[in-house]
Amino acid sequence: MELCRCDLRAFVRGPGLTERQVAWLFLRVLRVVKGAHDCGVMLGDVRPENFLLRVASWAWGAAFGGRDVLDWPCTMDELAKGVYELCLADFGFSWFCCEGSELDRLCGYPGYCAPEVLLRRYSRSADLWSAGIMLYTFLCGRPPFEAKSFEESLAMSLDMDVPQLLGTGPWTEISSEAKTLVLRLLERDPSKRIAVEAAIHVTIAWGEACAAGACEAPLVTQEPERPATSPRDPCPPAHPPCNLDHVLSMLE
Repeated sequence: MELCRCDLRAFVRGPGLTERQVAWLFLRVLRVVKGAHDCGVMLGDVRPENFLLRVASWAWGAAFGGRDVLDWPCTMDELAKGVYELCLADFGFSWFCCEGSELDRLCGYPGYCAPEVLLRRYSRSADLWSAGIMLYTFLCGRPPFEAKSFEESLAMSLDMDVPQLLGTGPWTEISSEAKTLVLRLLERDPSKRIAVEAAIHVTIAWGEACAAGACEAPLVTQEPERPATSPRDPCPPAHPPCNLDHVLSMLE
């Protein structure tokens, strides 16, 4: 058993990240996804709660400068220096899935599931949709929608107008490179969705563009952390609720 510091929700609920930091962090997420896919495994539940930060072995003791490794908060500077390593937890929905294979079992979490997962005909590219929802959340501090059920998630994911969402609110201050990556990840047609290898290359180029442009201002005020004992109040949807019957009729 390993002691982990926190999961990636800490970076959504904490102080706003810069776009350059988001690119750096998301690159590590994509590499974890690629590692699983290279082993013939579809993760099936890609979301911030399932990516944990553990203290690197070299950082324990004197190498850590005597600082208590459980001090809070974990900083992006520490993460960039390798004090923490990104690791994956919860393989409950993972499944062996070779390239070109399709699965039909329902898996994942409402709000992060790709539309084809909810229609029970999907491949490993569904993990990239979920990663796109993660990236969207990192960049603007909230997911594009919050679904309470798989049915609601299907309706909202099919009804979501991503280009329209990326032209409003905090997205007006975000680079075209970031928005293009989000669009390619949140492509409804899995055959047209960006592959994990290409997403890694695009993310590297995006990070380099951020470095050249000195994107150091925090993007937005992130969602505040709520006490663990209090219920989480629902976040208003990023777009009006849609009619589920109407959406399902589009699939017939």
